[in-house]
Amino acid sequence: MDMTASAPLDPDVTDAAATDGVVGAQFVRVPSDGRAIDKRVTGRQVALVPGALVPVLQLDIPKGIRGQAREQVARRLLQDRLGLGAQDVQMHPLAATGDKIDSWTRVMVSDTALLRGWRAAAGTACRALLPDYLALPIAPDLWTLAATNDSVVARLGLEDGFSAPSDMAAVLLETALQGPAPKAVLHLGGPLPTAVAGILGARDIPVVPDAAALAPLGLGDPLVLGHGELGLDLRRDAQASRARMRARILPWRWPLMAAALAAGLWGAALWVETDRLHRQSNTLDAATRALVRDRFVPQGPILDIRLQVARALTPKAQTPEEGAPVAAPRPWDVFADLSTVLMEQGAAPVELRYTPADGLRLEAQVADFAAVERLEAALIAAGLTVQEAAQSRVVAGQSGVRASLRLGVTNGGAGDD
Repeated sequence: MDMTASAPLDPDVTDAAATDGVVGAQFVRVPSDGRAIDKRVTGRQVALVPGALVPVLQLDIPKGIRGQAREQVARRLLQDRLGLGAQDVQMHPLAATGDKIDSWTRVMVSDTALLRGWRAAAGTACRALLPDYLALPIAPDLWTLAATNDSVVARLGLEDGFSAPSDMAAVLLETALQGPAPKAVLHLGGPLPTAVAGILGARDIPVVPDAAALAPLGLGDPLVLGHGELGLDLRRDAQASRARMRARILPWRWPLMAAALAAGLWGAALWVETDRLHRQSNTLDAATRALVRDRFVPQGPILDIRLQVARALTPKAQTPEEGAPVAAPRPWDVFADLSTVLMEQGAAPVELRYTPADGLRLEAQVADFAAVERLEAALIAAGLTVQEAAQSRVVAGQSGVRASLRLGVTNGGAGDD
């Protein structure tokens, strides 16, 4: 059966050739007053309501608004435009698939009471409840017009359409042609009203009687319900769906709030305990440093408490009796202590020279001038004496600073026997 047949407009039950790939699907008209349908509606049928009672309106909605917020803005614009309350009209965005799903600007509008009657008359067995203009076959860049004795049903592209008496149809078509015009118009049913035919003829828009004449015009085959129309089912109420979802989620709000409160209290207790331990650690550290400064390291920086206290205790344990001769430190013992300090401070020895006349001379490469001061402090803490510190300098072609020091050993130093 040709998919461009005028069957969708017949008064009762209509067979279309193809509905989104299902051959032989039927259309059933729902009375405009919502009376029950005489025939039993099956699951393969699509119920049609008068398109004149479900007009398509264009709304000026900002592009950046999406999802539920877009519906709320559109509903507010629609109420202001019609001067009706939210309970009086039902709005259905005219976007079922593709990238228009979050950027639609056209909506189908219906009276709430009428829609309630249509839903009851159609029941839940049918595939969808649609306005009759969505049952017309359509393709990109194509408009479809179907005429009866006193009315015209029009599908103006994928996202627009109307159903109206003949004289009103001419006005609506004239308004629609103020925008982009189609490449052709597919004419179904009886003869077009004279006013409608005159409008199309004045603009040289080809009017073809069947789908076979569209191929020479570079247009694809028109499809019935092949562009996501079933997703525009008027039985679906987006607001009611959200209300049901809220009703299902509502019983969980108190347990979720309790869990969130418990997590917040646990986090606060953990933060308080962490802060207490941090303050206690700072107090112990300050007390330890005060004790070390008072008893073991009266001068110089405190860099490593454990090492410096150990070095301070070692010579006290080995202090000779009063009056006993103190042996001079041996150079190799001094070298051993010195190498330990250099390694700890990350200093690279460049030259290490010992003579009885000059003592021990050290040249070392360190990171910067601050590292020179830390090296001197570490040498003093190790029991060595910095007898002379030549001016530190930067050597061309090398990174860091060159430090020159002449060292001695205090009595009772780390190198004593």
